[in-house]
Amino acid sequence: MRASPLCLIMAGGAGKRLRSLGRVEPKPLIKVCGEPMLVRVLRTVNGICSYVVIAISEHTAAIPLNVDLRSNIDVDYVFTSGRGYVEDLTFLLQGLRKPLLVIPGDVPLLTRGILRRFLAEAERFGKFPIVNLVGEKGLFGVSLFRSEGGAWVDLRLRGYELLDVDTPEDLKEVEGLCRAAE
Repeated sequence: MRASPLCLIMAGGAGKRLRSLGRVEPKPLIKVCGEPMLVRVLRTVNGICSYVVIAISEHTAAIPLNVDLRSNIDVDYVFTSGRGYVEDLTFLLQGLRKPLLVIPGDVPLLTRGILRRFLAEAERFGKFPIVNLVGEKGLFGVSLFRSEGGAWVDLRLRGYELLDVDTPEDLKEVEGLCRAAE
């Protein structure tokens, strides 16, 4: 990719499916591999993104008070309705510059290497305004937007890093992968 993209980390969801575990913290602040998922995502985008915007909502308003951002990456927060991923993303796409790399705040095993590979491979699909990263389990929220809308293409990459944490089962799987990597 020629220009470093702006990164948008989507971290405004209610995390209802994980509440069954008795969790009260915002989903992006749930610890995985010993640290909050959002901190892991921020470390991953450091060096890839020119600037980071974190989308929060009433469900996750505590994030700015609880995330230690001692890094050399510029971060701003934007408040969204929190009514849903698609609604919040549609709203944010209107006001953020492109290229825009969208990453969910619940992909703690995503690596910088995978993101770099995705951005390099996305260059092959230059005629498409939107490129979605697809893992073995399907779409998981990482997309490159060259414009607000239009045609899109799905780019498949394989690897365990392509997991998002939506359910108690997902959390258990990711925690198991953390233990296996130790």
